[in-house]
Amino acid sequence: MKAKVLTVSEFQGIKKDDLGEKNFALLEEFIEENSGDDVEERLSDFLRISSHKGFKVIKPQNYVGVINIDNKVQIEILPKIDISDENKLRNLFLKMLSCLKEFKGKSFKNAQINDSKLPIYEVFIQMYLNEVQELLKRGLKSDYLAIEENLTFFKGKFLINQHLKHNIVRKDRFFMAYDEFHINRPENRLIKTTLLKLNKITTNGRNQLLAKRLLAEFEMVGQSMNIDKDFSLVKKDRNSQAYQSLMIWSQIFLKNKSFSTFKGTKNVNALLFSMEKIFEAYVAKKLKIQFPEWNVETQKKDKYLFDNPKSFRLKPDIYMSKDGSSIVLDTKWKKLNQDESKNYGISQVDMYQMYAYAYKYDVENIILIYPKHNEISFKNDYTTYVQKQNNVYNLKSIVITVFLYDLLKDEISLKKLTKVLSETSSQSE
Repeated sequence: MKAKVLTVSEFQGIKKDDLGEKNFALLEEFIEENSGDDVEERLSDFLRISSHKGFKVIKPQNYVGVINIDNKVQIEILPKIDISDENKLRNLFLKMLSCLKEFKGKSFKNAQINDSKLPIYEVFIQMYLNEVQELLKRGLKSDYLAIEENLTFFKGKFLINQHLKHNIVRKDRFFMAYDEFHINRPENRLIKTTLLKLNKITTNGRNQLLAKRLLAEFEMVGQSMNIDKDFSLVKKDRNSQAYQSLMIWSQIFLKNKSFSTFKGTKNVNALLFSMEKIFEAYVAKKLKIQFPEWNVETQKKDKYLFDNPKSFRLKPDIYMSKDGSSIVLDTKWKKLNQDESKNYGISQVDMYQMYAYAYKYDVENIILIYPKHNEISFKNDYTTYVQKQNNVYNLKSIVITVFLYDLLKDEISLKKLTKVLSETSSQSE
């Protein structure tokens, strides 16, 4: 039976009628399961249950991705961006998503989405299958496996206790332990087991066909009989690098895990991503490409708000340096507004954070980047806040530029950002 796909955007309400009573109840259970105080990121903060006109409504908040309910309903949660075409929005979201570190493999990183109407969950399955294809092109890795077997000849180490147990009346057999170089290693068993599961749950004909074709290549590999044990045996050495991305995604598909701290239940699993992290990764990647002469670092974490004891670590999203000049950039996935009297909706907390970066990283220029949308505009897409140097009050010169990044017009935004960077870097020289 083909899964129903419900597509919503951030902050859009999901009603019981959208899912059906049983599926809505399963989603509620999933949220409650991940809402305890011991959970680092409480799912109830990102999927909020509220009431509207006497009816329960679930609203996604700043987390996007897909929630799979009992393989019967898939909820696609897309970012709130000013695009009326759902397929174009989905493609932009996937392009942004590919910038995350979780998409390390070649197929995950550079997936060519030919069908813009393909549901996100099917896209993830497609990317996994493509990555398995890439692995097969390089060849499945073999490893020495410890085998215990009742043989008609001596091979390896004679196991006398097992021999006495199994061969008390069989004089022609010898219970032996030996190592064999074989492709039936834990990583390959886990991939085969994942392929078997994906072949069952995918509703896309192309994915089903590819999954079956790939399974034929794993004929000499057994299915994992103990998933947890096999994952514990996965090697992380240089010879196993080709398996790294596949092992992460195999855990997601086999164990209902996610890249967030949310735990899947028996009937519900979620692949949810923070839009804060997606926006940061996307902008950082664009900057690395646009400004190759700059050293672009993300999540730099060598400074603390207090030095004794070192506490309250400061981690700007992006730190750029070149020829003795440095600039801190921070991204915020928030909607600003046009009300200048209220500072366009820029929170004081955000500005205090930028102020701390300026002092502790000893930079004069900070660029605070928000997504651009239809409800706000600045001249040339940026505005500045300046603190002039004042030796009397021991104040340094600080310039905070608030920049609106247009996700629909990357080239134009990067051109404007180049101008801002050139201006700020020349000021600090």
